Amino acid sequence: MKQDEWMFYKGKQISFEVPEGVNLPIYVIGDSHVRVLPEACPQIFRSSQTDIADVFESKSAYAIGAVNHDTYLKEALQRIPDGSQALLSFGEIDCRHYIPKHARERDKSIEEMVDEVFVRYTSNCVRLLKAKFRVILMGVYVCPEDHFHVNALQDIKIAKQILNDKLEEHSVEHGLLFVPLGKKALKEGWDEKKY
Repeated sequence: MKQDEWMFYKGKQISFEVPEGVNLPIYVIGDSHVRVLPEACPQIFRSSQTDIADVFESKSAYAIGAVNHDTYLKEALQRIPDGSQALLSFGEIDCRHYIPKHARERDKSIEEMVDEVFVRYTSNCVRLLKAKFRVILMGVYVCPEDHFHVNALQDIKIAKQILNDKLEEHSVEHGLLFVPLGKKALKEGWDEKKY
């Protein structure tokens, strides 16, 4: 395993081991939070498609999993060479904002709402991309802004834990790589910090 310091957030440095067999560069596709990856470690990450869903103002796993994104994704991803590693990072905004909100409004459990997001994301976006790239799913991480959000912190934490578990299980089942960033952040005490 190769150790690289690759993520910085509010001055805190996060390390993660690049799995053996991963050919660099890794192309990052996700919400605005992934902008930090090519900035922190440009020799590992490429940012040409960082905000792939901007044209639809979609930053959520639920939105990028919509059927009507297929054409746009296919066209945009022609710029990434076939067989490349593509790291997908969606779901943080779903967990912090949409899942707790819609669970309340629709009188559903957090788990039911996570299921909707997960199924839509993996059956469309992830399925489409893994046909062309070696897909790496990045787990939803603990974010300092969670403490200041309008939704209950406990609901956000539950949503993130459930989604991370589902993404990890999906990765194992389908031969994808998984970056357990949420577990790493919790282990390093991010969840207990007050920013």
